[in-house]
Amino acid sequence: MKAKATLLAGAAFAVWTLGGICSALAQGPPPGGGGGPPGGGGRPPGGPGRPQGGGLHDLGKAADRFQAWKTAKLEGAESFSKYQEEVREGYQKLLEKIEKATVEDRLDGTEARKFLMNALKITEGGVQGGGSIEEQIKALETLVDSALTDSVNAETLTPALNKLQWMIGETLIYGSKSGELSKAKVSSINRKLMALEEKEAKYKEDNKLTDLERKRLDEGASKIWELIVKGLKGRND
Repeated sequence: MKAKATLLAGAAFAVWTLGGICSALAQGPPPGGGGGPPGGGGRPPGGPGRPQGGGLHDLGKAADRFQAWKTAKLEGAESFSKYQEEVREGYQKLLEKIEKATVEDRLDGTEARKFLMNALKITEGGVQGGGSIEEQIKALETLVDSALTDSVNAETLTPALNKLQWMIGETLIYGSKSGELSKAKVSSINRKLMALEEKEAKYKEDNKLTDLERKRLDEGASKIWELIVKGLKGRND
């Protein structure tokens, strides 16, 4: 996910941390199957192989708990009254924009997960001095829009990989917020995710991705997902 500098001046959103360290955590639909723009040269989206797993069904009973948390907390079901339906719709469209841009490589993954956490702060009432909910949503959308890349390189698109990275980010946030993943586990998985994305950025520096590079990235993401699954499924009782 190609990084781009963002305009942070005047933002009311503080840099968030997770598990005591600076965290870079950003689907409902299971990743790994299509979506996003096609790869270049007739290459299937996500490249050969694609990440293994990545569907919520991998989580077993934990998938239901995650979905309930996502609807209530992240998507704001508990935060918006029936009189705020239009506000909630605008909020959800913003989340969809962040996710879609991330999958399309128009938004850096680290930035996307930071925006996701800031969106969660809005629903939790954790934004200090941010004005009304409408103003907070607008301020966050301005930051998101400033971070979007106007164009992408078809030769380096990785939508299936990006979807899995997004899923990892969402479930990692859930695991931390719910306590189903320890701080040490969250910190460890987060470091692995950041390292993978650094490797991805390095691979894409020459504006192309070889089949071997795609395979290495897919395998790396799959291993991280396996850690999430192992950690959350262990709480199925």
